[in-house]
Amino acid sequence: MTIDVNKRSGEERESSAPLPSEMLDTSARVTTTCLIGAYAAINAIPDSYLLVDAPDCAHLKAQFIHGNHDLMSTLISISGYHRIGNTALHCWKVIDKRDEQIVALLEKMGEFEGSGVVMMTSMPMATIVGIDYERLVRQAQARSGTDTFHVFDRAIDGDWMDGYAEVLDTLARSMPLSDEIERDPKKVAIVGYFMDRNEEDHHGNLRELRRLIEGLGLELCTVWAGGEPWETMKRGIQEAGTILSFPYARKAARTLERRVGTPVLECRLPFGLNATVKWLEQLGESIARPEVAADLIARELQAIMPRLEFVVPFHFLHRRAMFVGDPHLAAGFVEIVEEFGGTVPFMAITSRKQNARHLRDGLSDTTLHVDPTIASLMEHTMEHQRSVDLVVSCNTTGAGPATEGHIEFGFPCYERHALYDRPFLGFSGLMAFADEMLRELRKVDQMKLRREKDREKGPNGPDGPGGPDGPGGP
Repeated sequence: MTIDVNKRSGEERESSAPLPSEMLDTSARVTTTCLIGAYAAINAIPDSYLLVDAPDCAHLKAQFIHGNHDLMSTLISISGYHRIGNTALHCWKVIDKRDEQIVALLEKMGEFEGSGVVMMTSMPMATIVGIDYERLVRQAQARSGTDTFHVFDRAIDGDWMDGYAEVLDTLARSMPLSDEIERDPKKVAIVGYFMDRNEEDHHGNLRELRRLIEGLGLELCTVWAGGEPWETMKRGIQEAGTILSFPYARKAARTLERRVGTPVLECRLPFGLNATVKWLEQLGESIARPEVAADLIARELQAIMPRLEFVVPFHFLHRRAMFVGDPHLAAGFVEIVEEFGGTVPFMAITSRKQNARHLRDGLSDTTLHVDPTIASLMEHTMEHQRSVDLVVSCNTTGAGPATEGHIEFGFPCYERHALYDRPFLGFSGLMAFADEMLRELRKVDQMKLRREKDREKGPNGPDGPGGPDGPGGP
């Protein structure tokens, strides 16, 4: 049965014809663009600047992060010296000779006070012309003396995750090396951490990761990208005896292994109890000593498990939750819910299928919707929200606000901010995340109880006019 949209009366008619074009899903993808991911990487390196060969709209796209997702972002400045710039390109200027204009803009960015590294990229309308950006960044670096690199445009085949990863790989392959820096086997570097904002959820994550690494007798010397200036990142990556490859920039870690010679240990994101335990065991086996990792894990579990003893069986057991967000947080979320005795019947992944291929394993009971359109996401989430207790989603159309139990989480995140130490990785992060889940689930229970009481007070309920305890009763 289809609906004839041409009938003003809205009457239904049986038809075997295809749906009219007005009913086809022509909505945009939920997944954000490659350029937004590149901006997130620049946002995580405080002395970095990015020039985009693009129209002025490239400047406006910084507002996806600055002042909305990240209250502490410095991408845009009231001084007018923004960390995101553009060439004010228009369609009639694309074929003009613009080499000197681009070099002059890059040189100016490199000469800004506090500028540590300058990068440039382009939008597809400029990329297809074939300008030799590599030559231009070399000229600009020679003039300003500031590291200046070209980030290849991945807009055609990539999304925000690819944009972030491409910036880190550009730094890895272009970084000047020093013969005077020696590696220290006790030092480790993290490459591929996704610091999407400079608030206390991510600063809390970094403090927690550093605390656990130091608990193994190691030292975290740098995080790519973790709010550190470019010089700290350059020196730290060459001092590291081991690179811990996190999932948001695997290619950059491999590039650094090849260039610097530092061995890479590929890690999962330590999001959740089991994921954190496995991560520490992996570090203990590969870098520290297994018995040191075992002792650290035992102490941590001894501290946190009593806090969960009465919470899990009475508030988490048999709960149903759904998730909308990036694939690496999704994997950890499923483990957290299942560890607490619940299930995840539905997940929507806000990245392209290539970035979510690892999720297919072990999710036989979960419906997985990858790289959805806005319309299809709304349809699926509305269907599943009615049957779940909790929705955990990034801020995207069609998920979350219509349900009673909702946590805004991930990238982008416009309504929920972190103004105090509130990690979500490691053991401390697990407890903070469980605390938020508990609060929302208690709210769901209270709303259900209130609805039941309202029904009892209805016309035929015990307290209603026609009920036994009501004014019209016997």
